[in-house]
Amino acid sequence: MKELYKKWMFELAAVYLVLITFLIGFYYTKPSLTSFVATGDQLNFKDNPNLVLSESGDYTWILGNPGLLKSVKVSGTLENRGSARVYVENKGVSHLIFDSNKLNEKDALDKVTGFMAAEVKNQDKNQNKPAAWSLNIDSLSGKNLGIDLEYKAGTNYDVDDNGIETTKGIIDFTVENTRFNREVDKRNLCTRWRTYSIENKESATVCYGSDKCCNFVGLFSTEENWDEPFYSVYGRYGTTLNNLISAQIVYADYDFSLEQSYTDIKFSEWADLSAAYYTALAKFEDVCLETCALFDFGENSYRLIFEIDNTTLKIDAIGYTLENKIGI
Repeated sequence: MKELYKKWMFELAAVYLVLITFLIGFYYTKPSLTSFVATGDQLNFKDNPNLVLSESGDYTWILGNPGLLKSVKVSGTLENRGSARVYVENKGVSHLIFDSNKLNEKDALDKVTGFMAAEVKNQDKNQNKPAAWSLNIDSLSGKNLGIDLEYKAGTNYDVDDNGIETTKGIIDFTVENTRFNREVDKRNLCTRWRTYSIENKESATVCYGSDKCCNFVGLFSTEENWDEPFYSVYGRYGTTLNNLISAQIVYADYDFSLEQSYTDIKFSEWADLSAAYYTALAKFEDVCLETCALFDFGENSYRLIFEIDNTTLKIDAIGYTLENKIGI
């Protein structure tokens, strides 16, 4: 009887040992995922790397659940400026997962902003000053022109007309509603527009209107009409997050080539409005471009390649689908 009892106790201990070994093994090898869904012949998983990237680089993605990879999608947020792309590499070939330029939230405004920024970037900073001469008209008497500086209403830019936009937006200003006390020949009018960066304590000035008038204040005319809207764009003319946009209307009729030269110079006070920009976040979920249907992806880990240009990208989740070989 004692021998039978000992044999029974030994078998019971062996069962407990196997059970404990299994539980320990499961604890240390359990998959790192936040969700799991089985749909037909595929298994859906999500890994949460919580990557934050402000420059280009790569990341080794180790699948929380290895298997035959059928698709890869990413979710996260992106600062609403610059651009970002994400690729997954397999056997030396890069496959595009994400491209910020193809997000639905991007619209024609981005293209306009990009064009203006490129235009300014390629412009020589000294190009806008005539070599002949420059005159500080603020030192003259005769400030007898009025000015009405406003945010331009009824446009697709800064629709609230409050001078606040994202770094991808545009704030438009106008002096078109200015009324003059006397008849003036508008062919002799020009407007000086000055952008002052509060952060950098630097300013840049451009001139719209009559060539003759703009030359008188030491500038070249960049727009034909004095009452053309002024578009403030983040990065253009040194624009930073917080800025002061100033305008001054000038009337200049003169001729120094005659024996009896003449000058008729009038100008307004400077008028100011603010232009403030902030960085917005664009959210994206389950984006896949070239990775919605994959073949011959059987590795346990992959290299993710990030191309970051003047933005910050956060990857909250990597969703992926595995082939279900045995079924559920």
